[in-house]
Amino acid sequence: MRAAMAEMVSALSFLPGVAAAMVVGADDGLIVEASAPRSGQAGAADQRRHTAALAAYLYGKVGRASNMARLG
Repeated sequence: MRAAMAEMVSALSFLPGVAAAMVVGADDGLIVEASAPRSGQAGAADQRRHTAALAAYLYGKVGRASNMARLG
């Protein structure tokens, strides 16, 4: 399964307009698989990875909270 995820993330990262791709756990926001960024500084890439993982985690958390509050 891990190899399939790595292949999917790699394929997504080569689409036009995509800088990098990753799979993030919905429950905990941990990065499961990520592609290497195409260009830029290595330190900046790490910050973007963690920012994207945090955004995915918060998106999931807000979705779960709105479902529990029956807001849709």
